[in-house]
Amino acid sequence: MIIAFTVVIALIGVGVAGLVVARAMRTPEAQVRRYLGLLSSGQASAASRMVDPGIPSEQRVFLTDEALGATPNRLTVEEIVDTDEDSSSSLHQVRATMSVRGESFSQTFRVMKRESTLGFFDNWEILDPLITRIYVTGRNVEGMTIDNVQATAPLTTDNTGRWALLAFYPGTYNLEPELSSKYVTADSVAVVAKGNDGRSADSDVMDVEVNTEYTPDVREAALAAIKEKTHACVTPAGNLDRGCPVPLQSRNLAVLEVQSEPVSVESVDYEPNKFKSDLSFLIRPNTSGSVLRSVPSVAVASLRLDESASLILDADGKPTFDVSIESTSVPGC
Repeated sequence: MIIAFTVVIALIGVGVAGLVVARAMRTPEAQVRRYLGLLSSGQASAASRMVDPGIPSEQRVFLTDEALGATPNRLTVEEIVDTDEDSSSSLHQVRATMSVRGESFSQTFRVMKRESTLGFFDNWEILDPLITRIYVTGRNVEGMTIDNVQATAPLTTDNTGRWALLAFYPGTYNLEPELSSKYVTADSVAVVAKGNDGRSADSDVMDVEVNTEYTPDVREAALAAIKEKTHACVTPAGNLDRGCPVPLQSRNLAVLEVQSEPVSVESVDYEPNKFKSDLSFLIRPNTSGSVLRSVPSVAVASLRLDESASLILDADGKPTFDVSIESTSVPGC
């Protein structure tokens, strides 16, 4: 009888201890620790179920197990502190210090108390997801991918350009742009996602611009278009076109020829869709006593783009241009 009583007491003691331990594991700090543990182990889907990222589905393309599992540098948890540990408030602030690739950062999580289970086990809900939102822009960029991840985030096109707002769980990511044309090149962009990394609530978006460049084929096509226009401007009737230098726009020229051909092009400052080249013409009016006159000029070839800012190609799949040539000589000289 005494032995049985002792066993019952022991079992009760074990049960009570177990309840105390279980209850201790249901604290704001423990809840945050569990959430960060999911992220550090690459369990993005479970983390999203536990704490709603609170963003539209199109921004969640890379909040996946595949994307988080592919990052070589996931979250490392260093310290978690409930700054309201002794408070009876239903809202606690839990501050976590973490690192990604050795770069330390902190974030404070709001944790709200919800209805308890069986009137004894506390339930706490984390209100703030640990995501980095990135605003991606880039000319001639149609979408973004991540190394070894079978997912693409398309960029939206509107009157502001091409852009996408994407979210990432903590880690390092190599963003690869999907380009709209074979005539465009761009390097990948390395991103270190560390939550809002100290940014205020009204500036919690990281800006990432994909820098694109046109290939040498575009320059060659621009030069060819300028040469074609140059010779059109010394062809009778063609020289009357508004795209030719004003001194050439006359029906009364005895001499109308190219003095120096365009030999190369360079980009126009601050206008990446335009290329320019220097050249000159020779003219002589068909009047008595007139002399040969040199007309130094500059030609500008502007790429033709559609409404989405993509290159308009000809039937052979080559870039097309609008070309104009202007005289650079001082009037009267």
